[in-house]
Amino acid sequence: MCQRVLHLGVNLSPVLLVPTVDPSPRVVAKATRLVSLTDRTVVFVDNRKAMADVFLQELAKTLQRSFGIVPIHLRTPGKGIRVAPVEFLEDVAKRADAVVFGVGD
Repeated sequence: MCQRVLHLGVNLSPVLLVPTVDPSPRVVAKATRLVSLTDRTVVFVDNRKAMADVFLQELAKTLQRSFGIVPIHLRTPGKGIRVAPVEFLEDVAKRADAVVFGVGD
């Protein structure tokens, strides 16, 4: 897909852009599955995509009725943030037995 580009009469070399945040992502262990959600604190993180808030609220209500979870709703720290800041993730980890990162659209 890379092609030579003619721009303002100048022949430019192709440029490959890789839209990744970190070229070498960390490998982390998977979280241990909870035996039950009963009376657990579940943090719902709204990533501010369209309808994510609606979906997460309905999911929280359903899990609260079914399992008695204690829901905590958080919003990501900024619109369009692709990677949550470490401080945000540490706060979530302190407060939650389980986390649901919501997606909308």
